[in-house]
Amino acid sequence: KGKEFEPKYIKSRPDIPAGSFQISKSILDKSIKEEVCILANDAAQDDRFSGAESIMTMNLRSVMCAPLVYQGEVLGVIYLDNREKPNCFDENDVALLSAMANQSAVAIDNSHLYDDLQKAYHEAILALLNTVEAKDPYTRGHSQRTSRYALGIAQEMGLDEEECKRIKTAAELHDIGKIGVRERIIDKASALSTMEFHSIQAHVLTGENILKPIEYLSFVLPMVRGHHEHYGDTGYPDGLKGEKIPLGARILGVADAFDAMTTQRPYNKPVSFKDAMKKLKAQKGKQFDSDVVEALDHFLKQSYSVTPEEIQMPKTHTDLEPSTEKKSRKKDTKKK
Repeated sequence: KGKEFEPKYIKSRPDIPAGSFQISKSILDKSIKEEVCILANDAAQDDRFSGAESIMTMNLRSVMCAPLVYQGEVLGVIYLDNREKPNCFDENDVALLSAMANQSAVAIDNSHLYDDLQKAYHEAILALLNTVEAKDPYTRGHSQRTSRYALGIAQEMGLDEEECKRIKTAAELHDIGKIGVRERIIDKASALSTMEFHSIQAHVLTGENILKPIEYLSFVLPMVRGHHEHYGDTGYPDGLKGEKIPLGARILGVADAFDAMTTQRPYNKPVSFKDAMKKLKAQKGKQFDSDVVEALDHFLKQSYSVTPEEIQMPKTHTDLEPSTEKKSRKKDTKKK
C-alpha cells in the first residue's frame, strides 16, 4: 500500500549473527496487500511464492505472517519463520498470531492518538503562554529565548538528548503561572509591596498547578516549581539549596535571569551579554550553580561571538539566532 516497513524488534537463535536476519519481502508484501495472515508449511515448495528469489536464497521452510490492521490501515506486520524444518506452525498458531496482531494494532493506534493528544495539549498551553506574553511588551518572547539558553546550557553540560528536550520544554512553560499575576504588578517599575511580591512568588505554584493535570508533562513540574530557588541562598517557594534543587530548575534559573538582564523590563534597562555574564558570575555559588553559569558562558561564546569581548546585546530579538560559523564544541560530560 505504498508504505515502507522496517524491523522494530527482532528475536532469533543465538547462533544467527547479529545484523544478518532477513525477511522474505514476497511473503510480507502478500500479507500487507491482502491484509490476511499467511501460513506456509514449506515456503520453498509453496505455489503462492514460486520463483520468489528471497525464499530460495534464505532457504525458508516454515513461515507465519500477520498484518497489524486497524480501521483499514496496515500499521505493521508480525513475521516468524524457521529455516530448517517444515510444518513448524499450524492453524492454532495462526489463530493466536492473528489475535496478537489485532490487539497490537489497537495498542499502536491508541499510542498514536495519545501522541496526538499530547501535542494538542502542548500547543494549547504554548498558545496560552504566547497570549499572556503578547499583552506585555517587556516579556514578549521571553519563554522562547529562555528555552534557547536552557537548551544550550544542558547541551554544554553533556546531558543526554532526552533530558535536553525535557529542559527545553520546561523552559518554554516555566512562566505559565504568571497568567495568575495582575498585569499592573508585572509591569510595575517601582519597588513591589510585600503583598505584590508574594503574588509574584506564587506564579511558580500556579504554574505547577496548571500543568499538574497533564500527565505527560509531569517531568516539568519540579523545574517549573524550583526555577527561583537559590543555590547557596534562600529562594522560593521551598527554600531548597545546592543539589537539592533539581538540575533542570538550576538551569532554568540561570537562563531566566540572563534573559531578564539582557532585555528591557519595567524595573531595569537591558545590559550587554558580557555585563550580564559578569553579574551571573558574581552570584556563582550564591544564587546560581557555578557549573550552570560556566556552561551558559561557554554556550554564548560558541554560539554568538568569536571572543568574550564581542558578546554584546543583540540589536533585536531576531538577532538572537546563533551565528552560522560555530566553533566546534567540547562538551563537559560531567552530569549532576
